[in-house]
Amino acid sequence: MKRFFPRPRLAGLLCALALPAWAAFTDNGDGTITDTSTGLVWDKCSIGQTWDNTTPPGTCTGATTLFNWAAALAQATAANGASHRGQADWRLPNRTELESLVKIDADFPAIDGTYFPATPSNWYWTSTTYAPDPAGAWGVGFFNGGTLAYVKTDTFLVRLVRSGQWFGALDALDVAAPVLSALGVTGTTSTATTLQATSNEAATGYWIAVPQGSAAPTAAQVKAGVGYGAVTVVAAGNGAMVAAVQASFAITGLTASTPYTLYLVAEDGDANLSTPPSSIDVTTLAPAVNGACGGDHGVAVLAAPSASLCSAGVTGSVTSAAAAFTWSCAGTGGGSTAACSAPRQYNVTPTAGAGGSISPGSAQAVTYNASTSFTVTPSSGYGISTVSGCGGSLAGNTYTTGAVTTNCTVSASFSLLPPSTYPIHIAASAGGSVVCSPNPVPHGSNATCTATAHTGYRFTGWGGSCSGSASPCTLTNVTAATNVSAQFAPASAQAIPTLGEWAMLLLTGLMGLGAMVALRRR
Repeated sequence: MKRFFPRPRLAGLLCALALPAWAAFTDNGDGTITDTSTGLVWDKCSIGQTWDNTTPPGTCTGATTLFNWAAALAQATAANGASHRGQADWRLPNRTELESLVKIDADFPAIDGTYFPATPSNWYWTSTTYAPDPAGAWGVGFFNGGTLAYVKTDTFLVRLVRSGQWFGALDALDVAAPVLSALGVTGTTSTATTLQATSNEAATGYWIAVPQGSAAPTAAQVKAGVGYGAVTVVAAGNGAMVAAVQASFAITGLTASTPYTLYLVAEDGDANLSTPPSSIDVTTLAPAVNGACGGDHGVAVLAAPSASLCSAGVTGSVTSAAAAFTWSCAGTGGGSTAACSAPRQYNVTPTAGAGGSISPGSAQAVTYNASTSFTVTPSSGYGISTVSGCGGSLAGNTYTTGAVTTNCTVSASFSLLPPSTYPIHIAASAGGSVVCSPNPVPHGSNATCTATAHTGYRFTGWGGSCSGSASPCTLTNVTAATNVSAQFAPASAQAIPTLGEWAMLLLTGLMGLGAMVALRRR
C-alpha cells in the first residue's frame, strides 16, 4: 500500500467545530443517518454490510468489502441503479464530508458507534483526488481519524453519502468544476485513437468509450468507468490534466471500422466534477492492410508495367528511370507501404546487308546493363565485311554487344570473296596442242604453257596472254582468268618473207605476167 505525504486534519476539525460532530446526528430509521449540521445523509452501514433493524435502532451485519478507488466510485453508481435505501443520488463522499464523521475523542474506531455500528477500524476512500499527483486519492482512517493520500489502486472500505451541504470551514474547497475545451481526437487507427482536451485548472480527466448511439452517461458514470444501465463501456481510463495545457488520453482496444462516442469529465482536487460530460464521436479505420507488390514486381519489361502492380494496398504512379520502373503499394489503416520495381529492358535490333545473315534475326529485349550476342553468317562466296553497333565486338562470327542502356541496332555487312584459283582458257589451231600447268592457277601464282606440234606440223606462235614464238610461255602473278592460244602450220610450207604492201602488188603483177607468157607459147 503506497501513501503520499500525509496531511493532518484533526486540528482543523477542533478549530472548526464548536460542538462534537456526532451530537448533530439523527437516525432516520431506514438505514440512513442525517447530520443536521451539514444536511448530509449517510448510509448507516459500510458497503458489503446489511442493515438489520430487527431490534431498533438496528445494526450492521456481514463483512465489509475492499475496493480500489475506481471501484469505490462505481459502488455509488450501482447503489443508484438499485435505488439503495430508496434513493438514487448516492455518491462517494469527498474528503471534508468523510472527515466530519470522525469522533475526535474515540479511536478503534474513531466514529460514533451508536449511529454507525460495526464500523471497522480501517481506511475509507473519499472522492477527492490528491492534487499534487492525480494517481492518488485521499482516505480517512477510522482507527484514529487521520487522513492520508494513497495510490488509487490500493483497496479501502466505502461508505456512501447523499444530499446536504458541508462546512466550508472544514476545508477551504472551491466549488467551481473544471471547464473543458478544445475536445478532439487524433491519430485514429483501426484499433485506437487519442482523445485530446484542455482543462482550465489542474484536474484528473476521466474518459470512457461506448458504442455510438448508446444512452449518454452522467458525469459520475464517466468517472466510474464501468457499464451503466444496458450500456457496455468498451474502454475507460483517466490521466492528469495540467491547467490550460492540452492533455492527451490514449484509447486502445477498439474494433476496426466501428463508430464510438467518447465521453470526458474532469475533476479538480476538491472533487468538483465537470458536468455534463463532454463528448465527441469517432469511427475507427478499416483493419490495417500492408501494401504488397503484385506480379509485375521483379519482371523485366520493355514498357512501364500496368497489369499487376499491387496485390494489396493502394497503387502509386509508375516512375521510369534508365535502369528500372518503380512504384509503391501503400498500406491502408496504418499498414506498411511496399516498394516495388521492374527491371527495364531495351530493344537491340539486328540488320544484315546482302551476302549474309544475322541470327537471331528479330529485335532482342535486353535488360538494362546486360548484353546479348548474335551469330553473323556470310553466304557462299562472301565474307564478313563489318559488324557494328551497341558498343559490341566481333569474335569469329559471334558479335557480342556492350552493356545495353538504351535502344540500339547491330548492323552486319558482307563482301564478295576473291576466287582462290583462276582458269587458263586454251585455244590451239590444227596441228598441235597446248598444256598450261598449273591450270587452274592459285591466286597470285605463276603458270607455264607449253606448245607441242603434231607430226608434220610446226609451232608458229602464241596468242592471248602469251606472245612470241618461243615455247614454253610463262604467265606470272595470275589474279584473274586468262586466255592462251597457239598457232601451228604444216612442216613443208616455206616461209614467205614478209613484204610491204607495194611489194606484194608488184609481185602479184609479175606473177600474172609470167602466166600470160606461158599460155602464148603453147
